[in-house]
Amino acid sequence: MELNFTKILNEKLRGVSWRLTDKGRKSIVSAKPLEQYLAERINSKKKVIDDLNKLSVEDGYRQIIGPLGQLPGAYEKLASSHDELGWLEEDGISSEYGLSDVNDSGFATEIDKTKCKELQAVVRRDNQLWYDKDIFNKFDNAGKVLIQLHEEIYHWGKWQDEISRFSRYHLTSVKTRRLILKLIDDNIPVNTLNTHLKKLNFSVFYRTDRFNIPTSLGYCMTSKSCKDEKQVLLDAVNRIQGDFKLGLINFFSERYIQDHTDQPQLELRYNYPEKLSNMIGFVFQSHPDYVRVFRELLNNFDPETSCNY
Repeated sequence: MELNFTKILNEKLRGVSWRLTDKGRKSIVSAKPLEQYLAERINSKKKVIDDLNKLSVEDGYRQIIGPLGQLPGAYEKLASSHDELGWLEEDGISSEYGLSDVNDSGFATEIDKTKCKELQAVVRRDNQLWYDKDIFNKFDNAGKVLIQLHEEIYHWGKWQDEISRFSRYHLTSVKTRRLILKLIDDNIPVNTLNTHLKKLNFSVFYRTDRFNIPTSLGYCMTSKSCKDEKQVLLDAVNRIQGDFKLGLINFFSERYIQDHTDQPQLELRYNYPEKLSNMIGFVFQSHPDYVRVFRELLNNFDPETSCNY
């Protein structure tokens, strides 16, 4: 009987590390990432999967990540993961013998085990991707897009854990898979996507709720808010009298990084676009040419290039 491999899941079963035999390898009929397997069983997602298969992998990838462009800080973190890992088929290392399973999935679903087997398709070791050549070659374009996203978003989640003060939420790829299922959407509103990022722990202070302008705690700054910020900053700088650095610290603390107890938390800067985040970080540092460097950072914070993707 031929086996129809329809689900790839990074999982050890009772400590056994599975590898595919030559006979099993030759019997592969089809393969797809778990995200695709699930999305094809959700009515609202089916059309998106069909549309991805009409596009090249690169165009499909850009279509899926498009909504993140309205949250520039989040988009930049995914872009950073992409730059570090590269395109899987071009920059990954191909394995002809299979990959040892990694017990980091933590997210199972019912499958027909008479026809399907959970196997490792891709692993990341540091910033290098490895993939099972025979399994990957059975992916359609939608599958290749989603496995690419899986590795990049999981990499982003691991980084998020590193800078978080709270518990580690990305020890498994559960939240990565759930975020991808949210991104498989024809038209997801930016505020809905922002809420998903917060609840799935892809932002800083995601466990805290407090309304704030321009960005509430635990949320990423939106493109719309970002575009208005250059003039706000210019006006604030022009109002400073006396100690310039102290004036900046007071303004930046209150506007961007105060937590629910009114204490400044510098980690909150990571919820903002990179150029604004860098400016926030610099304000609290010492520098022999503080005023000049700050004004350079402010001038480089251009609403069009810093807020749009």
